[in-house]
Amino acid sequence: MKYCSAASNVRVNDTLWPEETFSTSGSVGAVFDSVPSGATVQYTYTVTPKEAGPYNAQPVTVKYNPIPGDGKEQVGGQECQGG
Repeated sequence: MKYCSAASNVRVNDTLWPEETFSTSGSVGAVFDSVPSGATVQYTYTVTPKEAGPYNAQPVTVKYNPIPGDGKEQVGGQECQGG
């Protein structure tokens, strides 16, 4: 998959870990001013269950502006046409 442009104002949020069931270490969210097309960024945090058993984890939410400064917020990615 090829993406058309850099992403700006990238916000990652993973706050769906209930405090009564899990403890977290580190920030479960991150903000990146920009991510160039084709680049990878990462951050790390730890989630520890307080008791054994199944849990259905929800996906992380990522929001961004696809073109620096255009102000149009996107969720997910958009493929380039003809790319």
